[in-house]
Amino acid sequence: MKFRSFILLAVCILFSLSNVTAKDRFKYHASYIPASLLNHSNAVLRNYTSTLERTGLKSATLKVKYAITILNKAGEKEGYLILPYQKSFSGITNISATIYDAGGKKIKSVKKDEILDVAADVYYSLYSDTRLIYFFPKNATYPYTVEYSYTEYFKETMYLPSWNIYPGYNVSVEKADFFLTVADNPLHKINFYVSDTSLHIKKSKDKGKIQYSLSVKNLLAIQKEEYVPNKMLETSVVLLSPEFFKIGGFEGSYKNWNAYGNFIARLNRGRDELNEDTRNKIKELINDKSSDEEIIRTLYQYMQNKVRYVSEQKGIGGWQPYKAEKVDELSYGDCKALTNYMKSLLKVAGITSYYTLVHAGKDADDILTDFPSNQFNHAILCVPVKKDTMWLECTDMSIPCGYIGSFTDDRNVLLVNEDSGGFLVRTPAYSKDINKRVRKTEVRFTAIDADINIHTRYSGIYYDKMKSLYRDTYEHQKQKILSRLHLPTIMLKDFHFDEQKSTFPQITGNIHLSAKGIFTKAGNRLVFTPFLFAKEDEYNFRQGKRKNDIYIKRETEQVDTIFFELSDHFKASSKPKEYAFQTKYGTYRLQLIPEKDRLICVRRLVVNKGRYPSSEWEDFKSFFKKVDAYDAKKTVIMKVM
Repeated sequence: MKFRSFILLAVCILFSLSNVTAKDRFKYHASYIPASLLNHSNAVLRNYTSTLERTGLKSATLKVKYAITILNKAGEKEGYLILPYQKSFSGITNISATIYDAGGKKIKSVKKDEILDVAADVYYSLYSDTRLIYFFPKNATYPYTVEYSYTEYFKETMYLPSWNIYPGYNVSVEKADFFLTVADNPLHKINFYVSDTSLHIKKSKDKGKIQYSLSVKNLLAIQKEEYVPNKMLETSVVLLSPEFFKIGGFEGSYKNWNAYGNFIARLNRGRDELNEDTRNKIKELINDKSSDEEIIRTLYQYMQNKVRYVSEQKGIGGWQPYKAEKVDELSYGDCKALTNYMKSLLKVAGITSYYTLVHAGKDADDILTDFPSNQFNHAILCVPVKKDTMWLECTDMSIPCGYIGSFTDDRNVLLVNEDSGGFLVRTPAYSKDINKRVRKTEVRFTAIDADINIHTRYSGIYYDKMKSLYRDTYEHQKQKILSRLHLPTIMLKDFHFDEQKSTFPQITGNIHLSAKGIFTKAGNRLVFTPFLFAKEDEYNFRQGKRKNDIYIKRETEQVDTIFFELSDHFKASSKPKEYAFQTKYGTYRLQLIPEKDRLICVRRLVVNKGRYPSSEWEDFKSFFKKVDAYDAKKTVIMKVM
């Protein structure tokens, strides 16, 4: 009996071990993914381990290993390996990639020569040592899994990689672990910004080192949301910032904004000097100017006419500007160099200005003001004058002096004072009186179509949207006009655009076209939508539930007046109509005004700037759905017999 029991026990143990071995062998089998993680998911991060060790004031090593299962075509890009690095300050080694099928069986080990290492920024940087390692796996059937591992070493620690809990939208996380080790030394201190209160970082000490760790399991996929206050924090992230760092022979600190400003000031010190010939030329140029504002405008135009923008992303040149004298000689530079050059021109004129760092971009997130760190990607110039402060964008050679537009408007920026360090200020916000589109349209019905003239004035954010079209070729302009006019069968007859440069610039456009199918015949009546541009800005909200606050970044205004000229053969209803409503999100009004020989449609939409709780999502959507509904209202004109 004892022998039989022993045999039975041995068989059970062997069976158990064989199951464990099989499961371990096919650990990426798609069937092992918990069902809850498949909801709204295009991919599942099966496991992820990131181990970062700061080994010195200017050195660190990162080891990463992860596997991700691609569920469908939409998730394919989540399996791409894309690793940018700057050769002067970092490198990537020990890269491996393995592909598994749906059952977790290995399909192939990717060869080293299949993983490419190429120069980046080749199209827009004159000097750059930024490189890109990438590999795009391809598999005929879904699901499949890709496993990667690599080591990245840093020769500077001004920037440390964040802990991104989610690889992207519509990706769930089965298991992820993050580790950070630093010496128990004030110079190696790391500061954290945790975007999600559900994330808890553990801290332990051992043998003169501090280790921080974070583990997460079974996180459901997050769907992309519109109108979010901060896209970077939407999918949960832990940002890392060294309190002290060293780069290119310069020591710096993120202890506070003042300290970081001092670091930038040291990088820039002594680089705003010009040679004597240039100084004399500048003095002669402004000799007859009577005010600081006039001098600033004159020198800004001089700068725009002289230089062009060229990116510089090589070594310390990614943070430190060219000397002004070199820019003056070469007549080009990047945002840092051109901003510093403009500063040097004003210095000759005796006008004080401040080099300023900004996170630029029309839809860019504002910086986290309570987390001093390198959150900037652009430089502009701040020039205080008696009446107001002028802000100068030095990389666009066509915009007017003092206009920064949606690229850098209404956000916190770091103003750098060479004597007292840095401090945060805010760039101007443009009101709806500036962010405005005013359009006048004249429509004349003929027997078979409509002859239409459209005159539009664009300013503020609408000017910014139109700049690329205005500067494009005639053929490209024509294509874009046709794609933007959501009208039935169009024949474009003529068009032209003009630009008016001032503190708040404008572009005006005139378009002449004919269109068929605007109205539908119903006996002796013509039925049509009087607001001809109803499909131009349709608001399609696909999302139901909402997680983030709702954020409208800018207030805007659209005013449309459409004149329908009626011949003796047509007559409009004698009763005027009005559709109007007002909420905290904006104001809408549509008027139909009949006159003796014409019908006038006046439409005005104001969208308010603001931040609102996610609980108002349905009310917010309702506002724009109501706009769409009123825009699509139809009316009738009668054919006179």
